[in-house]
Amino acid sequence: MTSQWLSWSVSSAVRASAQPKGADGLRRFGYSRDKRSDCVQVVIALIVTPEGFPLAHEVLPGNTTDKSTLRDFCRRSKRSMAGRAACG
Repeated sequence: MTSQWLSWSVSSAVRASAQPKGADGLRRFGYSRDKRSDCVQVVIALIVTPEGFPLAHEVLPGNTTDKSTLRDFCRRSKRSMAGRAACG
């Protein structure tokens, strides 16, 4: 079996709108890479091959910290990929 390195990329999409009432939805105030602390956002996480092809993605609440995205994704991937992928 050959191992292959994959890239993990995290970005955010800002939306100039109000945060929804209650806990529903993914739009949240969080760290803004665009320096737009006045706007809600969602966090987008993507795993790509060395050639740049996407393998998996997630859309997360806008207040999700970058460092927690990979750890949580690895936990879910290990269950769903049944040992075919390893996160470290």
